[in-house]
Amino acid sequence: MSDAARARRWADCLSGNGISFQCPKEDGFRGAIELLKLPGCEIGRANATSAIGSRTAEAIARDRDQMLFLFGSLGGARKVASQAGRDIVLDDGAITLLDHTRPHRTLAPEGGTAVAVVISMVDVAASGFDLAGRLCRTPTDPGAARLLVRYALGLIADPLAGPDGEALATQHIAELAGLAFGAQDRRGERVRAAAAARTRLILTTVRRRALEPDLDAASVGQDFGLSERTVQTLLADCGTSVGREVMEVRLRHAHDLLHGIEPSTATVAAIAFECGFNAVSTFYRAYKARFGSSPGEDRGRQAGSVASRSPVRQSLGATRRNAPRSVMPD
Repeated sequence: MSDAARARRWADCLSGNGISFQCPKEDGFRGAIELLKLPGCEIGRANATSAIGSRTAEAIARDRDQMLFLFGSLGGARKVASQAGRDIVLDDGAITLLDHTRPHRTLAPEGGTAVAVVISMVDVAASGFDLAGRLCRTPTDPGAARLLVRYALGLIADPLAGPDGEALATQHIAELAGLAFGAQDRRGERVRAAAAARTRLILTTVRRRALEPDLDAASVGQDFGLSERTVQTLLADCGTSVGREVMEVRLRHAHDLLHGIEPSTATVAAIAFECGFNAVSTFYRAYKARFGSSPGEDRGRQAGSVASRSPVRQSLGATRRNAPRSVMPD
């Protein structure tokens, strides 16, 4: 595919989302987009060598509610967000807030990576925050802004499952936006909102790193600048712990491997070690307590079933959690 054709493909894809796309530098154009759609909220991460996006008049005319648009730079050259004659220059890590129901542009002529979040003003208000008068500004709370970006990116990698989980994710985004941009706090939600989002991020990190052999609360805390005790307390308030989350991910991974590989591909011991268990006996006990059958029994049943069907091959690597998102590679 030529560089020009690749840029046109981007333009065609984004037009379906109400964005007019231009590529100032088609030569050598490359890019990728990840998009997560939730009820009342959309989150995207894009990387491109050169890009300018504008909200189309047709899309604005279809809006039924006032929508907010969070745009941030994650790396590369400076980016610019423009609305109502005002340009906001965004260095690496900076974000701003625009009115998505009015014309606006985002410019990354020299390329880089950006994050975008679209959320309804109704959802923000329902979470107890008033963002009126906070548009076209940079955050008043940089810490909350960083937490917002990290949380949004974490959802793309590891979405909350089910309608209740999706609604909770939208609520967290709304609350964090209110915190980041200094919205009037109508319900005293500031401490609770930040703590809830931070705990969610900690859980995502634990589950993502669960197959690492020495993962503990102290190493997780280092990712967030928190003490081991704080991590333990936050998870205890949710009725869980690092050890419990790690064990569940490892056992689920082992279960998937035992039910999805050829019998000759690996021994039970190899699967145990692959899933982070240092002793096969510990793996056997934990597996049987969790699933009601031993790894050997499940492997034996799998061996009997593959004889009547084509074998399913699966590598012994960390499985990726379900992620209901769309991806547009270059």
